[in-house]
Amino acid sequence: MNGTAYVFAPAESAAPWRWCLTGPDDEYATGTGLETIPGRAQVEAELEGDAAALPVVLVVPGEEVLAGRVAVPTRSQRQIDAALPYLVEEFLAEDVDQMHLASGARSDDGTVPVRVLRPQRLSNWLEALSAAGLMAVSARVDHDALAGPEQGPGRLDVWIGAQRALVRSWLGAFAVERSELTSFVAALLAERNDAEALEVGLAVTEDADAEMLVAELIPLLGSEQGVEVVQHVLGPDLETSVARAMATAAQGAAGPELLTGSFRPPRRRGPGVGRWRLAAGVLLAWLILEGALDLGRLAWLEARTESLRAENLALFRDIVPDRTRSPDPRRELETLLGTREEGGASFLLLLGVVASELGELGSGIELRSVNWNDQRGDLAVDLSVPGITQVDRFKERLEADGYPVTIDSAVQEQARVRARLRVRDGGTG
Repeated sequence: MNGTAYVFAPAESAAPWRWCLTGPDDEYATGTGLETIPGRAQVEAELEGDAAALPVVLVVPGEEVLAGRVAVPTRSQRQIDAALPYLVEEFLAEDVDQMHLASGARSDDGTVPVRVLRPQRLSNWLEALSAAGLMAVSARVDHDALAGPEQGPGRLDVWIGAQRALVRSWLGAFAVERSELTSFVAALLAERNDAEALEVGLAVTEDADAEMLVAELIPLLGSEQGVEVVQHVLGPDLETSVARAMATAAQGAAGPELLTGSFRPPRRRGPGVGRWRLAAGVLLAWLILEGALDLGRLAWLEARTESLRAENLALFRDIVPDRTRSPDPRRELETLLGTREEGGASFLLLLGVVASELGELGSGIELRSVNWNDQRGDLAVDLSVPGITQVDRFKERLEADGYPVTIDSAVQEQARVRARLRVRDGGTG
């Protein structure tokens, strides 16, 4: 049977767990013991072993909960949650910080339903479910399943089960031992304004003891003026009726949700979510690794850049020892090589002209060295050529372009000629 399992926590540790599994067309199944819930194993297998495959609602016994309403002057849920401990503190005999608080929706009159219980009790119940392979997606109080989320002063509902009864009145909702129900109802009636009409709803299980209890209540209620008693059969047991009422209740009508704060359940996973999470995890790991490698490459490049800059600075200081400070060796060197005083020659200009003419002389030309004299403004060129003819042609071509050439030496070395020449800009003096 596919549906929702309403699991009833025992008020006493030795008492058994009871459950009611609802289904379509008002079908239901009941039983005792968490391990006997039908369909649990099949659903878990279908959804890859997810413990939350079968929707489970934990139903908490009303004896374990303090129920009431408090006036809150704000509609913000965050502010309501912050104010609740101070508003309920005066009603508690224990430290409010040691209790778990849950609240429902704020009504039009400015009041908020509040449920207070010991967190350790709730934690123990949830651990018992987990040990049975179940995970609660919700937790409610059993007496909150009674009809009518807003209980006016003219309404009293009593559900009588085999061992206990649930009561909802204008003073709040209560769980009462069946043996104490008659005196409890009498106390409620004593606090009531007799001038108002009262409608009493009695839902009773089909057993002789319950009928005897009703027989005691009817005269008590009948002695009150303006009381109308509506009686109907509760069903096979109290748990089934509570489960049915919760299953059909409108949103928020089943009372405040208890699984809030640290007890909030994780989101349920659908089929195949595990595989997608694995793929997403692999992709995320790959992106992290790629990012780490990029950061490593960037760090290496920055370190290499700094190393080359230090080498360039050291080389520049070797070439120009009088420049002790140079934040940018390239710019300083371009300044030194590119310009002289006004009217002087340019080293780069002459070097470019010499390189161009050497390229026109053909193969076999070897440029051994060049030296720039900044004071004279001339470029000394040391060449090794196949013959003296190439030296003469080189001199003629430069002078034809307006660059005077002086041949300082031309020496025959085996099958080649080594020549030293000085080239000047035609505009130098």
